[in-house]
Amino acid sequence: MEIPSYTSNIQPNGSQSGIKIASENDSAKRVSSEQQARIATEARDQRQRSMELRLSNRENAKS
Repeated sequence: MEIPSYTSNIQPNGSQSGIKIASENDSAKRVSSEQQARIATEARDQRQRSMELRLSNRENAKS
């Protein structure tokens, strides 16, 4: 089987030595966790507003 010539340009991914150390990616993980928390809070707030609107509409319909 012939190997294409472009495969000779493969470089290791990560740090200079080609070995990724978990601590190198800590900040990315922290940002991701903060974004997930923000998204969860926004979703919770949106559900709360939606519920309040439904209850308000029911009360207005009864009047």
